[in-house]
Order: sequence, then C-alpha cells, then structure tokens
Amino acid sequence: MEKSEKVDSEELTTEELESEEPLKEPLKQKRIHDLDAEDELIKTLINFSKSTLKEISQVAVEKGISKGALIREAVKEYLEKLKKPSKGNPEAIISDVELTELLESCRTYWGGFKTTEEDGFFAKFDAEGWKLEDLTDKQFYDVVECLKMGYEGFVSKPSDFLDWVKELKPTKEQLKFLKLFLEYNISIDETDKTKTIAELTSEINEQIETHETE
Repeated sequence: MEKSEKVDSEELTTEELESEEPLKEPLKQKRIHDLDAEDELIKTLINFSKSTLKEISQVAVEKGISKGALIREAVKEYLEKLKKPSKGNPEAIISDVELTELLESCRTYWGGFKTTEEDGFFAKFDAEGWKLEDLTDKQFYDVVECLKMGYEGFVSKPSDFLDWVKELKPTKEQLKFLKLFLEYNISIDETDKTKTIAELTSEINEQIETHETE
C-alpha cells in the first residue's frame, strides 16, 4: 500500500484537472477557508468530460481559487445535503440518506433493480414501515426511476406490478404519475425534479395529447 501524501490545500489533488485548452490569464489565486483543512488530503485521479472540466476551470478562475479546492468544496456540500431530509417539504419523514441507502441496496451487479424479490424494493420499503405518501416529490421521482428500471428488467411485464405499488400506500397523484411513467417510457431530468408531481403530470399529459394529434 502506498503511503498517503499530504498536499497543500490549494494544490490540485488530481492530474486530470489540468485543462488542455488555456481559458484566459488566470487570476492570482487567493487562499479560502478549506472545508477539509483539518484533514489529511490524499491525492487521487478523477476523470471529467472536456466540457465539464472547462466549466470547472472557468468557475475556479472566477472565484480565484484552485480547481481542486472548488471540487472539494462542492463534494463536501453535496455530502452534507444528503444527510438532511429534503428541504422545501417541512413534513419530510424519510431522510434522503436512508432512502438512497435502501434504493442502492436493491440495485444488482448487472445494472438492474430488484422489485418483487424477497430482498427487493417492495419488501424492504414495507419492512421499514414507510409509505410512499410520506415521500417528498423529489424522493418519489428517485423511487419511480428505480421502479422503472426494475419493471423494464422483466421479459414478460407483470400485470400486478401496480398492485405491489398500491400496497405501499401511494397517493392518487403518485400512482397516476407512475402509470404514465411506465406506460409511455418517460424520462425525467434534474430540472423536472424541481417541479411538483401535479405540475409534471400536467406537462406530460399535454405532450402526449400534442403527440397523438400530430
């Protein structure tokens, strides 16, 4: 095992962060409060697409900090966010971390998602004593994407799939959305996830109607 190396908090922690195309004369970097200043920093390699790396470089120049410091700060904030229940819904009952852990435990090595199996999503979610109606809209979207993954994994689609869902006490809005999601093979992005289920369902229905009239 290689001995870990300490690196200055302003140095890059990966060689992959060197942009191939110079953007502009970089500003003199200023030292900012490093969220990991008390921890030993370990060098590692991270791969980014060219477009993402260029954007990271631009933001780092604008902030006057190193790309490494920018990435460490962003990752730290993301991890802290995962530890808290979803904001925007004061009645959130299930934390994002707990839900994410359950969803991850149902993923298979081959990229699938277990649903109706004894160790699948339906059994585990029910064992926690949770209800789908207790999820925030954002959390429900994450669940729906995983359920779609599991549903598509069946060679012969189970006719009672939605019955399994109903056992977990979804709201009428949630069930309606899931039906549309599965029937029309819909995909949603991060922007969609900022909308309520009612708003997104309405948009989807409009798109379906427009497509069917063309």
